[in-house]
Amino acid sequence: MELLFGMRVEDGVGHQAGTLDRVLVDVRLESVSHVVVRPPEVSEDVLVPLSLVQGAEDGTLRLRVSADELRQLPMYLEGKSGGPCARVDSALAGSAGVGNDIVELGPDTTLAGAEGVRMPLAGVGIETGAPIIDVLYGGNGRERARVPAAWIVELREDVVALDASGNEPRETARQR
Repeated sequence: MELLFGMRVEDGVGHQAGTLDRVLVDVRLESVSHVVVRPPEVSEDVLVPLSLVQGAEDGTLRLRVSADELRQLPMYLEGKSGGPCARVDSALAGSAGVGNDIVELGPDTTLAGAEGVRMPLAGVGIETGAPIIDVLYGGNGRERARVPAAWIVELREDVVALDASGNEPRETARQR
Protein backbone atom coordinates (compact mmCIF):
# COMPACT_ATOMS: atom_id res chain seq x y z
CA MET A 1 0.00 0.00 0.00
CA GLU A 2 1.37 3.41 -1.00
CA LEU A 3 1.24 6.09 1.69
CA LEU A 4 2.12 9.30 -0.16
CA PHE A 5 2.17 12.60 1.72
CA GLY A 6 -0.62 14.91 0.60
CA MET A 7 -2.80 12.09 -0.76
CA ARG A 8 -6.56 12.37 -0.30
CA VAL A 9 -8.03 10.54 2.72
CA GLU A 10 -11.64 9.33 2.78
CA ASP A 11 -13.64 8.13 5.77
CA GLY A 12 -15.41 4.76 5.93
CA VAL A 13 -18.39 6.00 3.88
CA GLY A 14 -16.37 7.71 1.13
CA HIS A 15 -16.48 11.32 2.30
CA GLN A 16 -13.30 13.39 2.24
CA ALA A 17 -11.61 13.23 5.64
CA GLY A 18 -8.51 15.26 4.76
CA THR A 19 -5.02 14.55 3.48
CA LEU A 20 -2.18 12.31 4.62
CA ASP A 21 0.26 14.57 6.46
CA ARG A 22 2.85 12.09 7.80
CA VAL A 23 3.39 8.56 9.12
CA LEU A 24 4.70 7.26 12.44
CA VAL A 25 7.20 4.41 12.24
CA ASP A 26 8.48 1.96 14.83
CA VAL A 27 12.24 2.13 14.14
CA ARG A 28 12.98 -1.29 15.67
CA LEU A 29 10.54 -3.06 13.37
CA GLU A 30 10.66 -0.60 10.44
CA SER A 31 6.88 -0.71 10.47
CA VAL A 32 4.23 1.98 10.17
CA SER A 33 2.15 2.22 13.35
CA HIS A 34 -0.01 5.29 12.60
CA VAL A 35 -0.90 7.77 9.91
CA VAL A 36 -1.46 11.45 10.65
CA VAL A 37 -4.44 12.94 8.82
CA ARG A 38 -4.92 16.67 8.30
CA PRO A 39 -8.72 17.21 8.27
CA PRO A 40 -10.05 20.01 6.06
CA GLU A 41 -12.20 21.69 8.71
CA VAL A 42 -10.08 21.67 11.89
CA SER A 43 -6.70 23.12 12.71
CA GLU A 44 -5.14 20.06 14.37
CA ASP A 45 -4.10 16.82 12.75
CA VAL A 46 -5.60 13.49 13.85
CA LEU A 47 -3.60 10.40 14.84
CA VAL A 48 -5.03 7.28 13.17
CA PRO A 49 -3.73 3.79 14.06
CA LEU A 50 -2.84 1.76 11.00
CA SER A 51 -5.48 -0.79 12.07
CA LEU A 52 -8.14 1.79 11.11
CA VAL A 53 -6.77 2.14 7.56
CA GLN A 54 -8.70 0.05 5.06
CA GLY A 55 -6.29 0.54 2.17
CA ALA A 56 -5.13 2.82 -0.61
CA GLU A 57 -6.34 2.83 -4.19
CA ASP A 58 -6.12 5.33 -7.04
CA GLY A 59 -4.20 7.83 -4.90
CA THR A 60 -6.77 7.81 -2.09
CA LEU A 61 -6.28 6.45 1.42
CA ARG A 62 -9.46 4.88 2.78
CA LEU A 63 -10.20 4.63 6.49
CA ARG A 64 -12.49 2.18 8.32
CA VAL A 65 -14.04 4.92 10.49
CA SER A 66 -16.67 7.59 9.84
CA ALA A 67 -15.95 11.31 10.07
CA ASP A 68 -17.62 11.39 13.52
CA GLU A 69 -15.41 8.56 14.78
CA LEU A 70 -12.36 10.27 13.27
CA ARG A 71 -13.05 13.36 15.40
CA GLN A 72 -12.89 11.15 18.52
CA LEU A 73 -9.32 10.04 17.84
CA PRO A 74 -6.37 11.80 19.54
CA MET A 75 -5.14 15.05 18.04
CA TYR A 76 -1.56 15.18 16.83
CA LEU A 77 -0.18 18.58 17.79
CA GLU A 78 2.17 19.63 15.01
CA GLY A 79 3.55 22.76 16.69
CA LYS A 80 4.53 20.99 19.90
CA SER A 81 8.23 20.29 20.36
CA GLY A 82 9.60 16.87 21.13
CA GLY A 83 9.08 13.55 19.46
CA PRO A 84 5.80 11.90 18.45
CA CYS A 85 5.06 10.85 22.03
CA ALA A 86 4.99 14.53 23.09
CA ARG A 87 2.78 15.54 20.15
CA VAL A 88 -0.13 13.23 20.92
CA ASP A 89 -2.92 15.10 22.71
CA SER A 90 -2.68 14.95 26.53
CA ALA A 91 -1.92 11.65 28.25
CA LEU A 92 -3.15 9.57 25.34
CA ALA A 93 0.30 8.83 23.91
CA GLY A 94 0.75 5.55 25.80
CA SER A 95 -2.78 4.34 25.14
CA ALA A 96 -2.48 5.37 21.49
CA GLY A 97 0.56 3.11 21.12
CA VAL A 98 3.07 5.90 20.60
CA GLY A 99 6.20 5.05 22.53
CA ASN A 100 9.84 6.07 22.53
CA ASP A 101 10.76 3.85 19.55
CA ILE A 102 8.43 5.78 17.22
CA VAL A 103 9.67 8.40 14.76
CA GLU A 104 7.68 10.73 12.55
CA LEU A 105 8.37 10.70 8.82
CA GLY A 106 6.92 13.42 6.63
CA PRO A 107 7.61 15.72 3.70
CA ASP A 108 10.29 17.49 5.78
CA THR A 109 12.26 14.23 6.07
CA THR A 110 15.20 13.86 3.69
CA LEU A 111 16.37 10.70 1.98
CA ALA A 112 20.18 10.70 2.05
CA GLY A 113 22.13 8.26 -0.08
CA ALA A 114 25.63 6.98 0.51
CA GLU A 115 26.90 9.00 -2.45
CA GLY A 116 25.63 12.33 -1.07
CA VAL A 117 22.39 12.28 -3.08
CA ARG A 118 19.59 13.96 -1.11
CA MET A 119 15.89 14.31 -1.88
CA PRO A 120 12.68 14.90 0.07
CA LEU A 121 10.77 11.86 1.27
CA ALA A 122 7.48 11.64 -0.66
CA GLY A 123 6.01 8.65 1.19
CA VAL A 124 6.43 4.99 2.06
CA GLY A 125 5.10 1.73 0.72
CA ILE A 126 4.17 -1.05 3.08
CA GLU A 127 3.74 -4.73 2.36
CA THR A 128 0.23 -5.94 1.68
CA GLY A 129 -1.27 -7.21 4.92
CA ALA A 130 1.65 -6.01 7.03
CA PRO A 131 2.88 -2.67 8.34
CA ILE A 132 6.54 -3.36 7.41
CA ILE A 133 8.07 -0.70 5.15
CA ASP A 134 8.80 -2.24 1.76
CA VAL A 135 9.88 0.82 -0.26
CA LEU A 136 10.51 4.53 0.19
CA TYR A 137 9.42 7.16 -2.31
CA GLY A 138 11.57 10.22 -2.81
CA GLY A 139 11.32 13.37 -4.88
CA ASN A 140 8.89 16.13 -5.69
CA GLY A 141 5.87 16.23 -7.97
CA ARG A 142 5.08 13.39 -10.35
CA GLU A 143 8.67 12.13 -10.70
CA ARG A 144 9.37 9.83 -7.77
CA ALA A 145 12.33 7.61 -7.03
CA ARG A 146 11.48 4.18 -5.63
CA VAL A 147 14.05 3.02 -3.07
CA PRO A 148 14.09 -0.47 -1.50
CA ALA A 149 13.72 -0.47 2.28
CA ALA A 150 16.65 -2.90 2.46
CA TRP A 151 18.89 0.13 1.81
CA ILE A 152 17.86 1.84 5.08
CA VAL A 153 20.73 2.15 7.55
CA GLU A 154 19.10 4.71 9.86
CA LEU A 155 15.57 6.05 10.39
CA ARG A 156 15.27 9.47 12.02
CA GLU A 157 12.67 12.22 11.84
CA ASP A 158 14.96 14.52 9.85
CA VAL A 159 16.68 11.96 7.62
CA VAL A 160 16.43 8.40 6.37
CA ALA A 161 20.02 7.37 5.68
CA LEU A 162 20.49 4.90 2.84
CA ASP A 163 23.32 2.65 1.72
CA ALA A 164 22.98 1.92 -1.97
CA SER A 165 26.63 1.04 -2.41
CA GLY A 166 25.92 -2.43 -3.76
CA ASN A 167 26.97 -4.10 -0.53
CA GLU A 168 24.91 -6.96 0.79
CA PRO A 169 21.77 -5.49 2.37
CA ARG A 170 21.70 -5.62 6.14
CA GLU A 171 19.21 -7.83 7.96
CA THR A 172 15.75 -6.27 7.81
CA ALA A 173 12.84 -6.56 10.22
CA ARG A 174 11.20 -8.99 7.74
CA GLN A 175 14.14 -11.38 8.02
CA ARG A 176 14.31 -11.43 11.83
